[in-house]
Amino acid sequence: MILKPAPLRDGGSRQRWTTPQWTLVVVLAALAGGLVATWIQTPPPLAHAQTLAPKVTGPITAVAGPLSANTYGLYLIDNDLRSMAVYEYIPSAREGSRLVLRAARNVRYDLQLDAYNTEPDPAEIADLIRQSRPINP
Repeated sequence: MILKPAPLRDGGSRQRWTTPQWTLVVVLAALAGGLVATWIQTPPPLAHAQTLAPKVTGPITAVAGPLSANTYGLYLIDNDLRSMAVYEYIPSAREGSRLVLRAARNVRYDLQLDAYNTEPDPAEIADLIRQSRPINP
């Protein structure tokens, strides 16, 4: 069954979500709800109670979102292993919808870089800050 876009009042059209897309949304919402419920029910360790910055306490963070203009995906981040994976959702009525692994990476060493492929360099920003501060006598 192919859905045709419904005409809008201004003459344009919009595309309706298909059943597999709604199924993905429901599954991801249930996963997110489960993660939130686990997070709420788990008391933080005493060391966490003393921190000022918020921190993800669950072992896995799941984020759904667009990978491009026409594709949707799921980002999974394992906070304990410092790894991440990206999955693409491919809807297909003929072959059945699939969730395909597109990338996976351990980010442990990535996060130790001061800068990579970025402008301005953090050292330049530090110099600007030092120059803008008044000199104390």
